[in-house]
Amino acid sequence: MVAIAIAGMSLAATALVIYLLNGSYQRYQASAAETSQNLALSLANYLHGHFQATDLALQSATDEFRLLQQQQQFDPDSFSAYLRTLRQRVPDAIAVRATDRNGTVAYGESVNQALAPNLDNREFFQRVRNQRTLVFGLPVKSRITGQWVLPILRPLQYPDGAFGGAVYINTSKDMLMRVLGSLKLGEHGVIVMFDRERRVLLRYPELAELQEEQLIRVRAPEILAALAAGKRVATDSARSAVDGRMRTLTYQRIGDYPVFVSVGLAEEDYLAPWRHECWIGGIFLGALAGGALLLYFSIRRYWQMQLQLQSLDATRESNEHLAALLKAIPDLLFELDIDGRYLDYRALNQDLLIVPYPQFIGRTVCEVLPAPAADAVLAALREAGHKRCGLRHADLSAGAGRRSLVRAVGGAQGGFSQRQMLVHCAVARY
Repeated sequence: MVAIAIAGMSLAATALVIYLLNGSYQRYQASAAETSQNLALSLANYLHGHFQATDLALQSATDEFRLLQQQQQFDPDSFSAYLRTLRQRVPDAIAVRATDRNGTVAYGESVNQALAPNLDNREFFQRVRNQRTLVFGLPVKSRITGQWVLPILRPLQYPDGAFGGAVYINTSKDMLMRVLGSLKLGEHGVIVMFDRERRVLLRYPELAELQEEQLIRVRAPEILAALAAGKRVATDSARSAVDGRMRTLTYQRIGDYPVFVSVGLAEEDYLAPWRHECWIGGIFLGALAGGALLLYFSIRRYWQMQLQLQSLDATRESNEHLAALLKAIPDLLFELDIDGRYLDYRALNQDLLIVPYPQFIGRTVCEVLPAPAADAVLAALREAGHKRCGLRHADLSAGAGRRSLVRAVGGAQGGFSQRQMLVHCAVARY
C-alpha cells in the first residue's frame, strides 16, 4: 500500500509537471505566432509606404511621357530633368531613370548618352515590355553605380499604345536589408519578400553569394496553400526546405501590390526558455523520484525492523512460555541429535537420572543406556524424523523398577532444527 501511495503521488506530480509544461509550450507558440504577425504587419506597412511612393512617382513619369508625346513636345533633356525631380518624392531611391523602346538607358540622373547601358537582356525589362504593368525585378547590380538594387518598373507608352520604353526606380538592397535586420527575429529568424509567382525578391539573412537575377522560389507547402486560397495574410508552422528548421511564420500581402512579405521565427529560438523549463521540470521529477524511492526504502526498512522486533518479542514470549512449561514438567527432558547424542537435558528431580549429567552429555544413548532402552530411544528418534513425533516404551533404569514412556519431538517443531530432537521421558514406577 505504501508503494502504491508513493507511486500515485509521483504520477500525480509528473502529470502536473507535464500539464504545466504543455501549457507553457502553448503560450510560447501563441506568443511566437502573435509576434510574427505583428512583425509582418509592421514590415508590410513600411514597405507599402515605400512602394506606394515609388509607384506614384513612376505613374507620374508615364503620364508625363504620354502627355509630352501627345503634344509633340517631348525633349530628352526636359524629360530627364523631370525624372530628377521625382527622386525627391522617393528619398530611399538611388535614382529614377528611363529607357527607350530598345532598352537603352536614355533618361534620368547620371545618364551618359555615349556610355548608356542597354537593359534589353535584363529579365525585368523583358517582363515589363511583355506585361505592360508594374514589375518588381529580381536584385541586380546597377550597371551605372555598381550598387545592388531592387528595380521597380512601369512601361512607357506612346499615345497609340505602342511600347516606348520603361521608367524604373532603383532601391538600394543594402538599405532594405538594414530595415529587415533591424527587426528582432532571433538568431535563426528569416524574412522573405516574394511576388505572386513565388519568386524571392529579398531574403534576410542572405543564403550565399548573391547572383544577379538569381531565381529562387518559395517552396513552403503552407504558404503555397494559403496563396492558392487567395489569402492576404496567413500564419502557420513550416519546416524550411533550406535549413530544415521549424518556424512559425506569417506572410502578409503588401497593400494591393503583387508582393508579399513573410516573417518566420525559429522554434529553437523562441522555445529556448521553454526547453530550460523542461530541464528544470526534469530535474524536479528526478529529485522527486529519488526522494520517493528513498522514502519507500526507508518505510520498508522501518516496517522490516518493526516485524523483526515483533518477531523477537514473539520469540521471547514463546521462550518464556516454554520455560514456564518446562519448569512445570516433572519428567526428564533431553535434547538429542538425530544420531542419539545427548546435547542438553532438563530435570527437576536429579534422582531420576541414571548417571550424573557430566557422564552422558556429549555421549550417545547407546553408550549410556542399556541396549533395549537405547534401541527404543533410537526408534522413537527415527519415527520422529519422519512423523515429527515418535512414541516408545522402554526401561531406562536398567532394572531399577521404573518404566518410561519415551516421546521424541523432532524436525521444525518446538524451534528445533532438522537434526535436533526433544525427548520427553514420562516416568512411572511399578
